[in-house]
Amino acid sequence: MLVRILVAIAILPLLPLVLYVAPDWALACAVSAVSALSVWELLAGTGFLPSKRPAVYAAVFSACIPLWVFCAQASRWADAADWVPLAFITGFCVLLFAEAIAGGAKFQFTHISAVFFAALMIPFFFSSLVRVAALPNGRHYILLPFIAAILSDICAYFTGILWGRRKLTPISPKKTWEGAAGGMAGVLLGMAGYGLLQQTVFGNAFSLPLLLLYGLLGGAAGMLGDLSMSLVKREFSIKDFGSLLPGHGGALDRFDSLLFAAPVLEVLIRLLPAMETAL
Repeated sequence: MLVRILVAIAILPLLPLVLYVAPDWALACAVSAVSALSVWELLAGTGFLPSKRPAVYAAVFSACIPLWVFCAQASRWADAADWVPLAFITGFCVLLFAEAIAGGAKFQFTHISAVFFAALMIPFFFSSLVRVAALPNGRHYILLPFIAAILSDICAYFTGILWGRRKLTPISPKKTWEGAAGGMAGVLLGMAGYGLLQQTVFGNAFSLPLLLLYGLLGGAAGMLGDLSMSLVKREFSIKDFGSLLPGHGGALDRFDSLLFAAPVLEVLIRLLPAMETAL
Protein backbone atom coordinates (compact mmCIF):
# COMPACT_ATOMS: atom_id res chain seq x y z
CA MET A 1 0.00 0.00 0.00
CA LEU A 2 2.88 2.38 0.80
CA VAL A 3 4.30 2.08 -2.72
CA ARG A 4 0.85 2.67 -4.20
CA ILE A 5 0.38 5.85 -2.15
CA LEU A 6 3.87 7.21 -2.92
CA VAL A 7 3.45 6.67 -6.66
CA ALA A 8 0.04 8.39 -6.55
CA ILE A 9 1.55 11.35 -4.70
CA ALA A 10 4.28 11.59 -7.34
CA ILE A 11 1.83 11.45 -10.26
CA LEU A 12 -1.01 13.70 -9.04
CA PRO A 13 0.93 17.01 -9.34
CA LEU A 14 1.30 16.32 -13.06
CA LEU A 15 -2.45 16.62 -13.54
CA PRO A 16 -2.83 20.39 -12.94
CA LEU A 17 0.35 21.01 -14.93
CA VAL A 18 -1.06 19.24 -18.00
CA LEU A 19 -4.57 20.67 -17.61
CA TYR A 20 -3.83 24.29 -16.71
CA VAL A 21 -0.16 25.18 -17.22
CA ALA A 22 1.04 23.34 -20.32
CA PRO A 23 -0.05 24.37 -23.87
CA ASP A 24 -3.44 23.12 -25.02
CA TRP A 25 -1.89 20.38 -27.18
CA ALA A 26 -0.22 18.80 -24.13
CA LEU A 27 -3.49 17.22 -22.96
CA ALA A 28 -4.05 15.69 -26.40
CA CYS A 29 -0.52 14.27 -26.37
CA ALA A 30 -1.01 12.87 -22.87
CA VAL A 31 -4.33 11.26 -23.83
CA SER A 32 -2.69 9.88 -26.97
CA ALA A 33 0.10 8.26 -24.93
CA VAL A 34 -2.29 6.81 -22.34
CA SER A 35 -4.55 5.46 -25.10
CA ALA A 36 -1.69 3.76 -26.92
CA LEU A 37 -0.32 2.23 -23.71
CA SER A 38 -3.78 1.07 -22.61
CA VAL A 39 -4.56 -0.57 -25.94
CA TRP A 40 -1.17 -2.28 -25.99
CA GLU A 41 -1.62 -3.56 -22.44
CA LEU A 42 -5.14 -4.83 -23.11
CA LEU A 43 -4.17 -6.72 -26.26
CA ALA A 44 -0.60 -7.82 -25.51
CA GLY A 45 -0.84 -8.18 -21.72
CA THR A 46 -3.72 -10.64 -21.85
CA GLY A 47 -1.91 -13.00 -24.23
CA PHE A 48 -5.08 -13.12 -26.31
CA LEU A 49 -3.38 -12.61 -29.66
CA PRO A 50 -1.25 -15.22 -31.44
CA SER A 51 1.13 -12.44 -32.49
CA LYS A 52 1.88 -9.04 -30.99
CA ARG A 53 2.03 -7.28 -34.36
CA PRO A 54 -1.71 -6.45 -34.39
CA ALA A 55 -1.31 -5.00 -30.91
CA VAL A 56 1.38 -2.69 -32.30
CA TYR A 57 -0.90 -1.66 -35.16
CA ALA A 58 -3.70 -0.97 -32.70
CA ALA A 59 -1.48 1.06 -30.35
CA VAL A 60 -0.28 3.27 -33.21
CA PHE A 61 -3.81 3.70 -34.56
CA SER A 62 -5.21 4.53 -31.11
CA ALA A 63 -2.48 7.13 -30.54
CA CYS A 64 -3.67 9.02 -33.61
CA ILE A 65 -7.30 9.37 -32.51
CA PRO A 66 -6.87 11.87 -29.62
CA LEU A 67 -4.50 13.95 -31.77
CA TRP A 68 -7.04 14.00 -34.58
CA VAL A 69 -9.82 14.95 -32.15
CA PHE A 70 -7.68 17.84 -30.94
CA CYS A 71 -7.05 19.08 -34.47
CA ALA A 72 -10.71 18.70 -35.41
CA GLN A 73 -11.92 20.52 -32.27
CA ALA A 74 -9.50 23.36 -32.97
CA SER A 75 -10.72 23.55 -36.61
CA ARG A 76 -7.20 23.06 -37.87
CA TRP A 77 -8.21 20.52 -40.51
CA ALA A 78 -11.84 21.43 -41.07
CA ASP A 79 -11.73 20.45 -44.76
CA ALA A 80 -10.46 16.97 -43.86
CA ALA A 81 -13.00 16.27 -41.11
CA ASP A 82 -14.75 13.53 -43.10
CA TRP A 83 -12.17 11.79 -45.22
CA VAL A 84 -9.21 11.57 -42.82
CA PRO A 85 -11.02 9.38 -40.21
CA LEU A 86 -12.41 7.29 -43.08
CA ALA A 87 -8.91 6.81 -44.51
CA PHE A 88 -7.42 5.83 -41.15
CA ILE A 89 -10.20 3.38 -40.25
CA THR A 90 -10.20 1.82 -43.71
CA GLY A 91 -6.42 1.44 -43.67
CA PHE A 92 -6.53 -0.10 -40.20
CA CYS A 93 -9.20 -2.63 -41.22
CA VAL A 94 -7.30 -3.54 -44.38
CA LEU A 95 -4.13 -4.01 -42.34
CA LEU A 96 -5.87 -6.33 -39.86
CA PHE A 97 -7.44 -8.50 -42.53
CA ALA A 98 -4.16 -8.59 -44.45
CA GLU A 99 -2.49 -9.82 -41.25
CA ALA A 100 -5.13 -12.55 -40.94
CA ILE A 101 -4.78 -13.64 -44.58
CA ALA A 102 -0.99 -13.68 -44.43
CA GLY A 103 -0.95 -15.59 -41.15
CA GLY A 104 -3.28 -18.37 -42.22
CA ALA A 105 -5.72 -19.47 -39.54
CA LYS A 106 -3.76 -18.14 -36.55
CA PHE A 107 -5.13 -14.59 -36.57
CA GLN A 108 -8.88 -15.09 -36.77
CA PHE A 109 -11.97 -12.92 -37.00
CA THR A 110 -12.42 -12.99 -33.21
CA HIS A 111 -8.93 -11.49 -32.91
CA ILE A 112 -9.70 -8.86 -35.56
CA SER A 113 -12.89 -7.90 -33.75
CA ALA A 114 -11.15 -7.57 -30.38
CA VAL A 115 -8.29 -5.52 -31.83
CA PHE A 116 -10.62 -3.20 -33.72
CA PHE A 117 -12.89 -2.76 -30.70
CA ALA A 118 -10.02 -1.95 -28.33
CA ALA A 119 -8.25 0.37 -30.76
CA LEU A 120 -11.42 2.39 -31.33
CA MET A 121 -13.22 2.28 -27.99
CA ILE A 122 -10.37 3.15 -25.63
CA PRO A 123 -8.97 6.25 -27.40
CA PHE A 124 -12.42 7.50 -28.40
CA PHE A 125 -13.64 7.36 -24.80
CA PHE A 126 -10.43 8.90 -23.43
CA SER A 127 -10.68 11.64 -26.09
CA SER A 128 -13.73 12.97 -24.24
CA LEU A 129 -11.15 14.83 -22.15
CA VAL A 130 -9.87 16.60 -25.26
CA ARG A 131 -13.41 17.43 -26.38
CA VAL A 132 -14.42 18.76 -22.95
CA ALA A 133 -11.29 20.92 -22.78
CA ALA A 134 -12.23 22.47 -26.13
CA LEU A 135 -15.68 23.60 -24.91
CA PRO A 136 -16.20 27.35 -24.29
CA ASN A 137 -15.90 26.84 -20.49
CA GLY A 138 -13.84 23.71 -20.86
CA ARG A 139 -11.07 24.75 -18.49
CA HIS A 140 -13.65 24.90 -15.69
CA TYR A 141 -15.22 21.54 -16.62
CA ILE A 142 -12.11 19.51 -17.44
CA LEU A 143 -11.37 18.51 -13.86
CA LEU A 144 -14.82 16.96 -13.31
CA PRO A 145 -14.11 13.60 -15.04
CA PHE A 146 -10.98 13.25 -12.91
CA ILE A 147 -12.91 14.05 -9.73
CA ALA A 148 -15.44 11.34 -10.61
CA ALA A 149 -12.81 8.74 -11.52
CA ILE A 150 -10.13 9.43 -8.92
CA LEU A 151 -12.38 9.97 -5.90
CA SER A 152 -14.56 6.96 -6.71
CA ASP A 153 -11.40 4.86 -6.83
CA ILE A 154 -9.60 6.28 -3.79
CA CYS A 155 -12.60 6.57 -1.48
CA ALA A 156 -13.89 3.11 -2.42
CA TYR A 157 -10.43 1.65 -1.81
CA PHE A 158 -9.96 3.05 1.70
CA THR A 159 -13.60 2.68 2.73
CA GLY A 160 -13.47 -0.94 1.65
CA ILE A 161 -10.30 -1.55 3.66
CA LEU A 162 -11.74 0.02 6.80
CA TRP A 163 -15.37 -1.10 6.74
CA GLY A 164 -15.83 -3.46 3.82
CA ARG A 165 -17.82 -6.59 4.73
CA ARG A 166 -20.29 -7.50 1.98
CA LYS A 167 -18.79 -8.54 -1.36
CA LEU A 168 -19.92 -6.43 -4.30
CA THR A 169 -19.36 -8.96 -7.10
CA PRO A 170 -17.43 -12.20 -7.71
CA ILE A 171 -15.67 -10.45 -10.60
CA SER A 172 -13.54 -8.51 -8.12
CA PRO A 173 -13.63 -10.23 -4.69
CA LYS A 174 -11.90 -7.37 -2.87
CA LYS A 175 -14.59 -4.84 -3.76
CA THR A 176 -17.45 -4.40 -1.30
CA TRP A 177 -20.79 -2.60 -1.11
CA GLU A 178 -19.42 -0.49 1.71
CA GLY A 179 -16.48 0.51 -0.47
CA ALA A 180 -18.80 1.40 -3.36
CA ALA A 181 -20.94 3.54 -1.05
CA GLY A 182 -17.83 5.29 0.27
CA GLY A 183 -16.59 5.90 -3.27
CA MET A 184 -19.91 7.43 -4.29
CA ALA A 185 -20.02 9.61 -1.18
CA GLY A 186 -16.50 10.82 -1.90
CA VAL A 187 -17.41 11.78 -5.47
CA LEU A 188 -20.52 13.67 -4.39
CA LEU A 189 -18.57 15.60 -1.75
CA GLY A 190 -15.82 16.26 -4.28
CA MET A 191 -18.27 17.68 -6.81
CA ALA A 192 -19.90 19.90 -4.20
CA GLY A 193 -16.49 21.04 -3.00
CA TYR A 194 -15.42 21.85 -6.55
CA GLY A 195 -18.53 23.97 -7.07
CA LEU A 196 -17.81 25.85 -3.84
CA LEU A 197 -14.19 26.39 -4.87
CA GLN A 198 -15.21 27.75 -8.27
CA GLN A 199 -17.71 30.12 -6.65
CA THR A 200 -15.35 31.33 -3.92
CA VAL A 201 -12.08 31.63 -5.85
CA PHE A 202 -13.11 32.27 -9.46
CA GLY A 203 -16.62 33.69 -9.10
CA ASN A 204 -18.10 30.98 -11.33
CA ALA A 205 -21.56 29.79 -10.31
CA PHE A 206 -22.28 26.08 -10.76
CA SER A 207 -25.65 24.42 -10.24
CA LEU A 208 -25.24 22.19 -7.19
CA PRO A 209 -28.01 19.74 -8.22
CA LEU A 210 -26.36 19.27 -11.61
CA LEU A 211 -22.93 18.82 -10.05
CA LEU A 212 -24.40 16.14 -7.79
CA LEU A 213 -25.96 14.50 -10.85
CA TYR A 214 -22.54 14.59 -12.51
CA GLY A 215 -21.10 12.97 -9.41
CA LEU A 216 -23.78 10.29 -9.20
CA LEU A 217 -23.57 9.19 -12.82
CA GLY A 218 -19.87 9.90 -13.27
CA GLY A 219 -18.95 8.04 -10.09
CA ALA A 220 -21.08 5.05 -11.12
CA ALA A 221 -19.44 5.09 -14.56
CA GLY A 222 -16.01 5.19 -12.95
CA MET A 223 -16.79 2.12 -10.85
CA LEU A 224 -18.21 0.37 -13.91
CA GLY A 225 -15.01 1.06 -15.83
CA ASP A 226 -12.97 -0.43 -13.01
CA LEU A 227 -15.19 -3.52 -12.82
CA SER A 228 -15.22 -3.92 -16.61
CA MET A 229 -11.45 -4.14 -16.76
CA SER A 230 -11.49 -6.47 -13.74
CA LEU A 231 -13.80 -8.70 -15.76
CA VAL A 232 -11.21 -8.87 -18.55
CA LYS A 233 -8.37 -9.58 -16.12
CA ARG A 234 -10.36 -12.32 -14.45
CA GLU A 235 -11.14 -13.95 -17.79
CA PHE A 236 -7.44 -14.09 -18.68
CA SER A 237 -6.25 -14.83 -15.11
CA ILE A 238 -3.93 -11.84 -14.82
CA LYS A 239 -3.50 -9.50 -11.87
CA ASP A 240 -2.54 -6.35 -13.80
CA PHE A 241 -2.42 -5.33 -17.44
CA GLY A 242 1.11 -3.99 -17.04
CA SER A 243 3.81 -2.91 -14.61
CA LEU A 244 4.39 0.70 -15.67
CA LEU A 245 3.39 2.16 -12.28
CA PRO A 246 4.60 0.30 -9.17
CA GLY A 247 1.72 -0.55 -6.90
CA HIS A 248 -0.84 0.39 -9.56
CA GLY A 249 -0.04 -1.84 -12.54
CA GLY A 250 -0.17 -0.47 -16.05
CA ALA A 251 -1.72 2.62 -17.60
CA LEU A 252 -5.06 0.85 -18.09
CA ASP A 253 -5.05 -0.36 -14.49
CA ARG A 254 -4.63 3.23 -13.33
CA PHE A 255 -7.04 4.93 -15.75
CA ASP A 256 -9.76 2.28 -16.12
CA SER A 257 -12.12 4.34 -13.93
CA LEU A 258 -11.70 7.27 -16.31
CA LEU A 259 -12.55 5.14 -19.33
CA PHE A 260 -16.33 5.36 -18.83
CA ALA A 261 -16.43 8.38 -16.53
CA ALA A 262 -14.99 10.74 -19.17
CA PRO A 263 -17.59 10.12 -21.92
CA VAL A 264 -20.46 10.06 -19.42
CA LEU A 265 -19.37 13.46 -18.05
CA GLU A 266 -18.92 14.83 -21.57
CA VAL A 267 -22.49 13.90 -22.49
CA LEU A 268 -23.85 15.41 -19.25
CA ILE A 269 -21.86 18.62 -19.68
CA ARG A 270 -23.13 19.06 -23.24
CA LEU A 271 -26.76 18.21 -22.45
CA LEU A 272 -27.01 19.75 -18.97
CA PRO A 273 -24.29 22.39 -18.49
CA ALA A 274 -23.87 23.02 -14.77
CA MET A 275 -21.96 26.26 -15.14
CA GLU A 276 -24.30 29.22 -14.77
CA THR A 277 -21.95 32.20 -15.03
CA ALA A 278 -18.33 32.83 -15.91
CA LEU A 279 -16.43 35.99 -15.06
